[in-house]
Amino acid sequence: MLVVLETSGVPFFDSQGRFCGYRGMDQDITHHKQAETRRDLSNHVLQLLNDSRDLKVSIEQVIDLLKTRINLDAVGVRLKEGDDYPYVAQSGFPPDLLMPENTLVKRGPQGEVCRDSDGGVCLECTCGMVITGKIPKDTPLFTAGGSFWTNDALALLRLPVDQNLRDTARNRCIRHGYASIALVPLRYKEKIVGLIHCMDHRKDRLSLELIECLEGIAAYLGAALTRKWYEEERINLEKQLQQAQRLESVGRLAGGVAHDFNNMLVVIIGHASLGLLETGPDHPSYKHLQAINTAAERSADLTRQLLAFARKQTIEPQVIDLNDTISRMLKMLQRLIGEEVELSFEPGATCWPVRMDPSQIDQIMANLCVNARDAIVGAGKITIETGALVVDAAYRIRHPEAGLGEYVWVSVRDNGCGMDRQTLSHIFEPFFTTKAVGTGTGLGLATIYGIVKQNSGFINVDSAPGKGSTFTIGIPKHTGTEAGASAPEPAVGVPGGHETILLVEDEPAILQITAEAVRSWGYRVLLASSPGEAIRLAHEQKEGIDLLVTDVILPEMNGKDLALCLQSAGADLKCLFMSGYTADVIAPHGVLDQRSHFIQKPFSLPALALKIREVLDQVPTQLILPESSR
Repeated sequence: MLVVLETSGVPFFDSQGRFCGYRGMDQDITHHKQAETRRDLSNHVLQLLNDSRDLKVSIEQVIDLLKTRINLDAVGVRLKEGDDYPYVAQSGFPPDLLMPENTLVKRGPQGEVCRDSDGGVCLECTCGMVITGKIPKDTPLFTAGGSFWTNDALALLRLPVDQNLRDTARNRCIRHGYASIALVPLRYKEKIVGLIHCMDHRKDRLSLELIECLEGIAAYLGAALTRKWYEEERINLEKQLQQAQRLESVGRLAGGVAHDFNNMLVVIIGHASLGLLETGPDHPSYKHLQAINTAAERSADLTRQLLAFARKQTIEPQVIDLNDTISRMLKMLQRLIGEEVELSFEPGATCWPVRMDPSQIDQIMANLCVNARDAIVGAGKITIETGALVVDAAYRIRHPEAGLGEYVWVSVRDNGCGMDRQTLSHIFEPFFTTKAVGTGTGLGLATIYGIVKQNSGFINVDSAPGKGSTFTIGIPKHTGTEAGASAPEPAVGVPGGHETILLVEDEPAILQITAEAVRSWGYRVLLASSPGEAIRLAHEQKEGIDLLVTDVILPEMNGKDLALCLQSAGADLKCLFMSGYTADVIAPHGVLDQRSHFIQKPFSLPALALKIREVLDQVPTQLILPESSR
């Protein structure tokens, strides 16, 4: 070790005045000089970090400074990235050591990540001990600040197993001949997020004073990381706010245009449907009417997807069994994805009931399976699985978006091309798509996201380029006593009847086409364009009215109040409400509760026919008057 001496003295002479030498003393100031060097080093590091705007460049400069000033063979800095702690910068590490040492995550025989009882990731090597803070007490190898250091690492290889304090030691650094090793933790918000790694092939290159200096430098780096990550957090929050505002704008736009657009689609779909019935397949206009009807139905689907994303669509929740619901969908899903892709369903033995609109399950499964198909080139396989899950604190560590409680989960897994991190960060944004122009709306996953959130669920995505994708959706377990929905009976033709129906609609085009369709099914139809006219017609009818089919939002009074008015007059009246407005607009009128019957515009004529027959065939249910009306 280099020794620094401070010499002081005076010359002395003989009696003849001739110079004979110096008389004085030498003082060992090695420790003083080392302290001065450490102080200068700390100040230099602090200045570097304060002056630089690029933290990665600053870390590289700090590493070079430590390596040259302390005279070490190798210095590196590890920082947290996902579950691992790779080197973000290093100098002096040989490649054959750096590559295997760059990861600390412990993996099982199948390559799976190992986790402890709390759900945390298990880390290997002494680096892992320092980062997790799981250090033994009362040992000279660790400081009070949590740093590991030794001037004779080779001696660790000679320790008996029961005396080796290091968990899952890999000893790669030691086997590469490094004798002096220091591992100093980096902290951010009181959490260890990395470490400074110093090594030298020579023994006795470190001291407790130097380790304390490195701990001070680590504190400077931690402060710089805090500034950087606070700034990144601020920028991310601003982006999230902007994204939320954009999504809110999409929702407002969807809700704003939905009413008028849905009303127009009712007219288009209605006329196209009647035209198809009147012409027949041999008529020259039949194919054109089919094209109009198909385009209108696709437009209606697009509107429903927008409203689903904005969580403004009307829903009819039911208690359902996911295994049964998905089983009934398999043939339809296989037709959607084609014969080249194999579809497999593995239902879980335990699958609790959930309460949601069955049509939403249809949307989720259809969108996920179509996306999975599009990610597969040529032949491939899509696997659907279900099961039960209890989300506890350990699960939330890995999936913080999931709330505590019991869930039923469904996953869709494909062996397609997979997605990179950049793509994964955007997949739930509306209109974001990786498909070719004209082959995707960019609303499929956004719709799923909206549906899942509307049902208080969560969605996880596991994907990597070349490794396929797995989408897992969790829906809260239903804990009520409501019975599950039975499978729908297949429809046979368009049902009709001979009852009297009062149709109330303030849009003339909708009133006309709906009346024409309802009459074609054999019913007697009374038309009213306003609540006042409807009340007058009802009073004039001596034979009575069997069913009121009314729009919700009307001039003078809303559809619910109209129904209450007619029922209070003594009419034994069944009611079917319809609207093109979004759920948030019509819900306050009480037409979406379980006692009411509702059909969302735009509807197909067969759907309207089925709904009318369904309401007429049920036992009459008197609408409940709100407190303010009693």
